[in-house]
Amino acid sequence: MRVLLNDLRYTDVYRLGGALGGPVGGWVSDTLGWRTAFLAQVPLLLIAGTLIFTQVRIPQPDVPPPPSRSRSGTSTPLPLNSTPYKPNWRTNLARIDYLGSLTLVLAVGSLLVSISFKTSSTKGSGDDYRWSDPFIWGLLVASAIMTIVFILVEGFYSPEPILPLRMLVRRTPSAVALSSLFMVINQFSILYNIPLFFSAVRLDSSSVAGAHVLPYSIMIGVGSLLIGWIMRRTGKYWWASVISASIIVLSSALLLTWQIDSPEWITWVAQVPSGFGYAGVLTSSLVALMTNVTREGKGEVAVATSMTYMFRSIGQVLGVSLSAAIVQAILASDLQRLITGPGATEVNCLSATHSGNQCMADFSTQKSDYLQDSSFHLIDSKPRSSWPTSCN
Repeated sequence: MRVLLNDLRYTDVYRLGGALGGPVGGWVSDTLGWRTAFLAQVPLLLIAGTLIFTQVRIPQPDVPPPPSRSRSGTSTPLPLNSTPYKPNWRTNLARIDYLGSLTLVLAVGSLLVSISFKTSSTKGSGDDYRWSDPFIWGLLVASAIMTIVFILVEGFYSPEPILPLRMLVRRTPSAVALSSLFMVINQFSILYNIPLFFSAVRLDSSSVAGAHVLPYSIMIGVGSLLIGWIMRRTGKYWWASVISASIIVLSSALLLTWQIDSPEWITWVAQVPSGFGYAGVLTSSLVALMTNVTREGKGEVAVATSMTYMFRSIGQVLGVSLSAAIVQAILASDLQRLITGPGATEVNCLSATHSGNQCMADFSTQKSDYLQDSSFHLIDSKPRSSWPTSCN
């Protein structure tokens, strides 16, 4: 456990990058444009890849030959005289679970594409996609089918599965996997919507929106170090996990109080506990998982670690896509209900068709004052002749 806690401190370098990413990215977007914010990452990624390729040396111990699979999908026992060997790059590539990875990508990808088309795309006719459209529900059905295929592949075919089902039948690994999934969905929903609140509701710049994520990111590093120190001193992690999860709930309740006219201090404070709790749950749950697999003595440390990162990665993409779908659905419904008065029909073009997207862009460009606050109430201050042409 001490070795694991000592290794956790190195993840704070990653936390520092996350803390600087929001405000730096916002500043670059405001000053040099959003394309530069993306292009600037290319040389950084090349430098990181070069350093990993040239500097990282992973010891390669002697390992037994991997079990083979018969046509029926069952393992073929190793002969008694089989000897360990030094794996090379060919044998390492052969150990990759290609079929499991492919089915997982297809399962998650089909789900994300269906949500993306439903929330942010339109048909060639200009109409929005509906959940009842064959293209949308077909992708959802495909996602469900590929999820079942992925489970079958991992359970009955892959010699070294990326998700060993034997671990998920045990209480601690399954609890850690599910808690990681749902917590990361929650946290990335918060990360996605905090900048959106400041840029779309309060009409702040990208720099201001990114700066409000900075306290959250800093507390991730602080929480990881503090929870790790507490567990090292006490040798206990259950209460640390429960308290950290409770802090996330408290922070979410504070975020619910945000309004367009909320005091400035609450917009800097509400998200801070969530970052601390997020780090606390990640750290304590990882220690719990490593303790469990170590006690089981089945050599599952590497597999267990990759399992948690797999569930976290899925939670990241689902957190952004699902929260975007919810925001779009609520916005489309509320626009029809909240926009009243003269010209309401014209304003509703903002959400009705693809031309509404262009209408929204035109309003943003012209600094229109037709929408007021987060309720989007109509200000009937200009005649229809002055509206953007895409809405006439």
